[in-house]
Amino acid sequence: MKFNYFGLVLIVAVSAFAGEFDRVEYFHPQILRSGQALILHSRGNTTVSFKWAGPAQFQIVGEGKKFSVVPNVPVVLKETGLYRLIPTLLKDSVSLSTRCIENCFHAEISPQEAWAQLKYEEMLPLVKFAHQHIKELSEDRETQKRLASGLVAHFKNSLKSEHRFPVLPPFHEIGEYQGMLGGFEAKKPAQEKIQTGDLNALLEEGKKDKLSEPSPTSKDFPEVKYGHFTDLAIPFEMLVQSPVIARVFTSLATGNGTEITWKTIDKTFIIKTPQEFVLALYETGHQIVWQSERTHANFIALVRGDKYVRWPAWVDTGIPLKDGRNLQVPMGHSQQTWVIHGPLINARISFFLGMNGVGFFANTDSRPAWTGLNIKHQVESGEAGANGKILASFAYASKYLKRVYEDLDGPAKGVPASGYGFLGVCNDSNAFIELRLFG
Repeated sequence: MKFNYFGLVLIVAVSAFAGEFDRVEYFHPQILRSGQALILHSRGNTTVSFKWAGPAQFQIVGEGKKFSVVPNVPVVLKETGLYRLIPTLLKDSVSLSTRCIENCFHAEISPQEAWAQLKYEEMLPLVKFAHQHIKELSEDRETQKRLASGLVAHFKNSLKSEHRFPVLPPFHEIGEYQGMLGGFEAKKPAQEKIQTGDLNALLEEGKKDKLSEPSPTSKDFPEVKYGHFTDLAIPFEMLVQSPVIARVFTSLATGNGTEITWKTIDKTFIIKTPQEFVLALYETGHQIVWQSERTHANFIALVRGDKYVRWPAWVDTGIPLKDGRNLQVPMGHSQQTWVIHGPLINARISFFLGMNGVGFFANTDSRPAWTGLNIKHQVESGEAGANGKILASFAYASKYLKRVYEDLDGPAKGVPASGYGFLGVCNDSNAFIELRLFG
C-alpha cells in the first residue's frame, strides 16, 4: 500500500530578529512579517520552492551559502543543516507558501526492506523484544498467544508486501482493545505532580535533560531501535523548553495546588491556572499558534539504522470488500498542538489522552513521513477573536483532563493505561475540544 503524504510538506520555523535570530518554530504556510525569518531544515539536497503575493524580495542564508530566491523557482539546499529565508525587501508583511519537492523527510524504509537481508533466525533478538512488549500489552494468555503467532508470521513472511501485522478488530469490539491494555500500569502520569517555584529556574533546569533519540531494542541487535528522532529543524531553546512548559501546563490543569512564579523585567506573575499562564504570555508579547492535527499513529515506532520503518498498526473496519476481505486502514491519531514563540518562552506542546495518560506533552519529534499531517483547524493569536479562542482551547483541555482524573479516582479507579481505552482514546480528547469550539 502506498501512503499519501498530505498536509505538512516541510518543517519550518519563523523567527523574530533584531540583529540576531531567535529561531522559533512555525509549521504551516503563514503570514511572514517584517523582522521575521523562515528557518528551513535541509536533509541534504532538499529541494524547495516559495510563492508569495505582493512586492517582496528574499534571500537564503545558511551553511556558508547566500543566494536570492525567485517565486515558484525551485531551490536546492545542498548541505545538511539549517537555512534562513530572510526578507531583503518587505514593507509590512507577505503571505508566504513553502513547498518541499525532494528529500523533505527523514529517510524511511518498508518492513520488507528492513528485514530483506536477514534470515528469520537472525531476527530472533527482535522477536524476543516484541514478545516482551506483547506480555506487557495483555495479561490474557489467549491474547498473548494470538499476538505472538501473528508477530512470528509477520517476520517469516516479511518479504510479502500484502502481509499486515498487527490488524486490530473493529472499534465496536472495544473489549478486544481493553484486553490488550491489561499490562499497562494503573497510575496517573508522573508529570501531573505539583510544580512550584520560579519558572525561569525550571526552564534553566530543563536544559540538563537529554534530547530523545531511538534506543536499541536489544544488545544483540543494536541497529534496530525503538522511538523517534529529535526534529533538528527545531531550535535548541525550543527543544529544551517544550518538556518543561508541557509539565507546567499539565500540573496547572489538574488544579492540584501548582503555583508558578514568573519574573519578567516589567512584572512578576503568579500563575495558578493554564488560562493565567496564557494571559501572561499574551501580556509579555508572545505569539501562540493553535492547531488541531490528524496523523496516522506510529505505535510500533521501529528504526533500522538511521531510517524509520514504515509499519502502521491496522484496523479492521468491518466493511466487506468484493474479494471477501474487510477493508483495513492504518490507525489514526489526533491531538491539539500549540506553538508558543516570543521573547522569553519558545515551546511546541500537544494535548491528548494516550497510553501514558492524559496531559500536555512536548512535541519535538521528527515524525515519520508516512504518518502524514492534516491540520483541521488553525488559529493564530492576534487575529480577530483568536486570543479568546486559544484561551478557551486551554480551558477545555484542562476540563477534559480533570474529568479523566476524577474518573480515575472514582468509577475507573485501578484501570490500566491511565484510562486509555477505558475512558477514551486520543481522538476522544481531541473531539471534545473541537466540538466545544467549532461545533
